[in-house]
Amino acid sequence: MTKNNYKYFKDAFKKDWYIQGFNATPLFLNSAAYSGMVMKKILGYGYHSFLFHYHRGYGEMGYLNSDFQRIWKIVKKKIATDSKYLEKIQRKYNLIFQDHKRIFRQINKLNLKTIDNTKLMEFLSKTIQALIDSVGIAHIVDAIGIEIEKEFKKDLLKVIGPIKEFNHHYALLTTPTQPSFFVQEEKQLRSLSKLPLSQKKALIKHSHEYFWLRNSYAGPKYLTETDFAKSLKLLNKQEEKNSNIKKQKNTLIKKLNLNSAIQKKIQIIDFTSIWQDQRKANVLISLGYLGMIVHELARRLKINPELLYYLGVKEALNIKSIQGFKDLLKRELIKRHKGTFVLMDDNKEFISQAKDYKKILKLKESLIKQQTQQNGAIHGSIANTGTAVGRVVVCKGINSLSKVKKGDILVTSMTRPEFMPALKKAAAIITDEGGVTCHAAIVARELNIPAVIGTKLATKILKDGMIVEVKGNHGIINIVG
Repeated sequence: MTKNNYKYFKDAFKKDWYIQGFNATPLFLNSAAYSGMVMKKILGYGYHSFLFHYHRGYGEMGYLNSDFQRIWKIVKKKIATDSKYLEKIQRKYNLIFQDHKRIFRQINKLNLKTIDNTKLMEFLSKTIQALIDSVGIAHIVDAIGIEIEKEFKKDLLKVIGPIKEFNHHYALLTTPTQPSFFVQEEKQLRSLSKLPLSQKKALIKHSHEYFWLRNSYAGPKYLTETDFAKSLKLLNKQEEKNSNIKKQKNTLIKKLNLNSAIQKKIQIIDFTSIWQDQRKANVLISLGYLGMIVHELARRLKINPELLYYLGVKEALNIKSIQGFKDLLKRELIKRHKGTFVLMDDNKEFISQAKDYKKILKLKESLIKQQTQQNGAIHGSIANTGTAVGRVVVCKGINSLSKVKKGDILVTSMTRPEFMPALKKAAAIITDEGGVTCHAAIVARELNIPAVIGTKLATKILKDGMIVEVKGNHGIINIVG
């Protein structure tokens, strides 16, 4: 990473950014940004800029809204000339990731403590590349999800009008026809209860397949057969939900007599929602294997493995020896724990830390203060209908998820797979960011709880303990106490 330049960051803050906040490491944030560069190499177009902020375990990833708009415009033209364009891109994505799965199988067969330093460094490079490619050209779905939502809502309003059932219809038509990987795993786990004699072996096999399920962008959390055995006991107490979303959607499309153009948008939303869920699973799997290598490297360096997650992609790939990590550790990595801003702008990188970090943080905070000077209801997009009243719990990190009790309103920048235990307790979900294909929207529909997404400032306006009314049918949140 090149030395920081305050002017670049000051100019960057003036641009229109779409910010996603979540628990993450600088290495994950940097790899996600690099996937935008992978897009350009393979597809011929991609993202121009990324801005990310890391502070003691919490990260914010910024996309330019102009990048979303430009990419969606290109994709629409491609689809117009080739109706199978997105399917072809997905096949490329799957082929690229298949190569990484072969490396993962190789790692599974090894005792990492016995391999030499050279081989360990080789695995580090390969697992970082796997993390980059786990998003890779599938980074296209972020732009599609954000932009197609705006168009689809307008188109649907033109056809059926602002009828009373509009929001209910909208939510159903944007619901994926395939269950998320969490639901698929639960279904597979539930089926093991029918195998009492061989359940132990089956649980071990299941844990090998889904050990990554509770990983997060902040690092790995490996699950064992014991963890899945506990989950199975809870699942057996719950009623299995059955719903045929595809049939319901097709019935509604016929009832509303929707034209072919709108039906095509529904298909694109469905396809990209399912692909985005697949991408999340690949990211979590990649983080699991990268974590294995990082922990072994940290053991040899005799340091906390957390420090190695402060690496940037270029740094990690360019270091060829264990000594190289020791040198960088002293010079850079410890400083980054206190806070870092990174701007990636057309393959140039600018990093700000230490004194300059504080200066840029003050600039950012002053801009946020200006934005939050507003009163009245909070507005957002409808992810799932329904109404709920409850106590606000603002979750800005994994550690805060334990605060969520049954019936609370979970407020966050955006949900992630590691949020699932808390989401199952929540009466409703409110997020700063997200479109119809986002994780919060998908999960809210699966759990059948109200969700209002894309509020921009909910985590900055709402505070723990406030009582709010979430009106999922209208995309409104009222503070009532």
